[in-house]
Order: sequence, then C-alpha cells, then structure tokens
Amino acid sequence: IIQTAMDFATILQHLTPEQSRAVCEDCQAHLPKIITTAKDFATILPFLTPEKCRAVCEACQAHLPKIITTAKDFATILCYLTPKKCEVVFETIKDHLPQLIQTDTDMEILNRIYLPDNVRLPKHYYLLASLDAYITQVEGHGNNDFSYSFFHQKTSRDLTQEVDYNLAKKIKETMIKQVPYTDIDELLSPENLKDMRDEIVTNLKTSDPFFNENYVERGMNSEALTKAFRLVRTPEFRQPSPGNGRHYFF
Repeated sequence: IIQTAMDFATILQHLTPEQSRAVCEDCQAHLPKIITTAKDFATILPFLTPEKCRAVCEACQAHLPKIITTAKDFATILCYLTPKKCEVVFETIKDHLPQLIQTDTDMEILNRIYLPDNVRLPKHYYLLASLDAYITQVEGHGNNDFSYSFFHQKTSRDLTQEVDYNLAKKIKETMIKQVPYTDIDELLSPENLKDMRDEIVTNLKTSDPFFNENYVERGMNSEALTKAFRLVRTPEFRQPSPGNGRHYFF
C-alpha cells in the first residue's frame, strides 16, 4: 500500500513520533524503492515534525548518498524545511558534505537559500568532515610519515605537511567544543591561522631537533585544506595566502 513518497508521508503525519519510528524501521528495506530521488525525499519531510524527520532520516541514512549527489539536490530537500528540520538533515548527511560541496558555486547554492545563521551549520559540518578526511589520509600513510608524494625539496615539504596535519587537528579540536562554531571566518582568518601555525612550529622545534634543524617556512602546502578553508569562508574573507608561490588560500 506504500507505493510512493507521498503515500509514506500521508501515513507518518497521522502517527506519533514513536509510531513513526516503528513504521520507518519496518519499512527500511522498502524505502529505497519509493524514495529514489531528492525530490521524493523533499516530498516527505515538510509534512513531518522534526522528531519524525529524524526517524525518516535515520531509516534512509545509508541510502541518502545515492539520491543526494549534488549541492542542488541538497538544496531541493532543504529549501522547504524549517531550520530545526534542516539541522536533522545536516546531522544525518554531515559526513557526505565534502562530496556534495566541491566548488564555490556549490557553496553559493546554500548561501542563497539560507540566512547566514542557518548556513553556519552545514559549513561547520563540511569543514569538520574535510578535516577528518585530511587527517585520515595523512595517518593512513603510517605514524609520523609525512613524506608521501614529495620528490622535490622533500624534507622541507615533509615537515610542512607535519605542520599542516597538526594545524588540521588543532582546528578540529577547537570546533568540536562548539557546534556550530560561531565565526568560521574569524577562526580561519590569516592572522589566527598564522598564530596557530607559529605555536605548532615552536612546539615542534622545541621537541624535535631534526625538525628544528631542517624546517623551512613554506606556508600551507595542502590543497585539501586550502579548498576546504576557501569554501567555508564568506566571499569577502577569501584571500590568497602569501609566501608559498602557489594559488592557494591560507
């Protein structure tokens, strides 16, 4: 009897949150057959309370990356929802955000449909997921191995990547203390990033004689971090980073 997304929404809107969760759990295997596009998902959520939205999102969580593949899909779902319901969707799909937001245009799609206070949460989750991906990538090459992929000026690049890695961890630790982070532009300002890097470099020079002898300041050398920082900043705060000879942003 549940053949379409609207059928599903019709049933859920008359149930209690507990009943809705039970129905979602029972229908979990069937949901990919009736929710096949972002539009289908967008059809269901506006009729539900935030608690019922959460039940649907949790039931569909494994399936959502297959139907929400672009920032436009994401916007299709969110544009008719209240801020509270948007939070539920953000939390459900937060780890997938780096795949959805790839360009300035993708981020601008979210900026256009949300007030600044509402867009803060997806930016927060996007940056956290990007930091996690970068940290995991670096750690995947082995403990204290920062040398992969470098052939020229290898030692100084290795040490620069060690600083970048520690910077990513420091920013993540700062952000998880506050969700969403109040002012990402301030957190990622050139002045604040320089202060954090200087502290990291000073600590490494003090604790590691090899680092102290061989480190050369090159500025941030990570394309992944540069991209993530640029996308979450508001346009007026997007500045080229000085000193590293590349078109990166600090």
